[in-house]
Amino acid sequence: MIVTGVDVLLAFPLAWFMARVAPPRWRTLLFLAVVVPLWSSILVRIFAWRTILGSQGVLNSFLIDVGLLQHPSSAFLYNEQAIALTWAYVWLPFMVLPIYTALEKIPTSYLEASRDLGAGPLSTFRRVIFPLALPGVIAGSIFVFLADDGATSWPRSSSAVGHRCSEGRSRTAFGVAAGLPLRGRPGNARARDA
Repeated sequence: MIVTGVDVLLAFPLAWFMARVAPPRWRTLLFLAVVVPLWSSILVRIFAWRTILGSQGVLNSFLIDVGLLQHPSSAFLYNEQAIALTWAYVWLPFMVLPIYTALEKIPTSYLEASRDLGAGPLSTFRRVIFPLALPGVIAGSIFVFLADDGATSWPRSSSAVGHRCSEGRSRTAFGVAAGLPLRGRPGNARARDA
C-alpha cells in the first residue's frame, strides 16, 4: 500500500509534465525514459538500488562528501524504507503510463473554461484535472498494488521448506480448510469416487 501511494505521488507530476508541459518532440524521449527500464531484468533494477543505498554506494559517498556523515552507514539498506523505495522505482512505469494516458485525453478547453470561470490552479486540479485523471490513477494503483503484492509474497511462499511453507501460509490466510488436499474435501466428486 505504501509503494502504491509513493508511486501515485511520483507518477502524477511526471505524467502531467509528459502530457501537458513537455514539447511534443520531448514527449517521445520522456516516454522512452519511462519504458526503457522495463526492458531490463527486475533483479538488475533491484541490485542497482542496492548499489546506490549500500555502505559504499552513491548515497553514502554523497553524504560523506557533504559532511553529514563521518563514515559509511548501513542504515539506508535492509530496512522497510529501502524496500519501499526500491519497489516504488520498479513499479513506477506501471503507474506513470495509465496516468499519462488519462491526462493526455483531458481537453485543453476544459482547463481554459476552468480558468475563465475564475478557478485557481488548485481548484482546477481538484475539480477538473484529478476527477478526469482518476481512472488512470485507479488503473495504475491496481497494476502497482497487484505487482507489489505478488512480488513481496512469493518469497514467503516459496522458501527452502517447499510445499509445506505455502500450505501453512494458505492455512493462516484462509483457515484450516484451505490446506486440505482437493480429493479429501467433502462433496468433491473425486473424494466420492475414490
